[in-house]
Amino acid sequence: MKIVCEKNDFLAGISTTQKALSSRTTIPSLEGVMIEAVRENIVFTATDLILTIESTIQADVVLDGRVLLPGRLLSEIIRKMPDGQIELEKVDNNVVISAENTHTTIASMNIDEYPSLPVVEETNMIKVPQNILKDLIEKTSFAVATDESRPILTGCLVEVSDNVMRTVALDGYRLAVSEVPFETGVNISVVVPGHAMSETAKILTYDDAEIAVSFHDKYVLFDLVHTKIIVRLLEGEFIKYKTIIPQDFATEVIVSRKLMEDGVERAALIAKENKTSIIVVSISNNKMVITSRAENGNAHEEINVSMMGKDIEIGFNSRYITDSLKAVNDEFVKISLKTNLSPCVITSNKDDRYLYLILPVRM
Repeated sequence: MKIVCEKNDFLAGISTTQKALSSRTTIPSLEGVMIEAVRENIVFTATDLILTIESTIQADVVLDGRVLLPGRLLSEIIRKMPDGQIELEKVDNNVVISAENTHTTIASMNIDEYPSLPVVEETNMIKVPQNILKDLIEKTSFAVATDESRPILTGCLVEVSDNVMRTVALDGYRLAVSEVPFETGVNISVVVPGHAMSETAKILTYDDAEIAVSFHDKYVLFDLVHTKIIVRLLEGEFIKYKTIIPQDFATEVIVSRKLMEDGVERAALIAKENKTSIIVVSISNNKMVITSRAENGNAHEEINVSMMGKDIEIGFNSRYITDSLKAVNDEFVKISLKTNLSPCVITSNKDDRYLYLILPVRM
């Protein structure tokens, strides 16, 4: 194998692909990126057996071939190369990387040990603007569970039905739901691993270029033409999340998203000194007071709000609050509460296409 290409093109291809490299594995080959040179293209592939990413760039392929190289090391070597053209040539069991007067040799890995990759046909497909899918993922994927005792909760539910596309995540303490109008004749309900959703969002752009998404029994394929992302779906039934969303409230508050986010973050600094993230929110007389205490200090924040209903004092994990506020695009948010032991619901003040539910903590 021998190829010549622009350094920045090569770096872009491997940087995209290495998002699928396994960080914890007992299979050495999963730490590698497979590079295949054929005709006028270089195809990079990496997988952790759940997430597989394939990225293609154009190059001058002098000699076809393929090789498996340690992904993170290769990425750092290319990053440090001078700008301009680089050359990769496979010599026996090594690969020589050259640019100007720079030459680096790295040993290739055993490509025979690389796992067989899934082949997913482009059927049961929908097309979605990248910015819409990226927004749906970013508004919910942070709320997936990290505790694997309930594996289904480590994934994001993706639903397409009744002219709506929706993503849902919950971890037992909070719930995030985001949806957009979406006309299609396809009905879909799958659970995609949360880490794979997050990595997919990083690859998607903020423009309205379309991405083709194909759903299958065991996999979902995100096809961006030059990049393909294949994710193995989680098995099992997702929690019936709609049944845990309260429908009636005793207190409703409209508050500036930015003012509340800043106030919570400042109060959290003190709370963390006490090795907790607990803040107390008191609402009365059109005022929101956010407090926290620790051995070496306390915090007190006051914000003007518009409220309806009863006064209330309630405790929260501060990180759960800031996560939700960062996900709302509106200038103002609506906070709905029933009691200091009931779930709190945070939504945009303009529409109900985003909902965040958080359980309080006992004070």
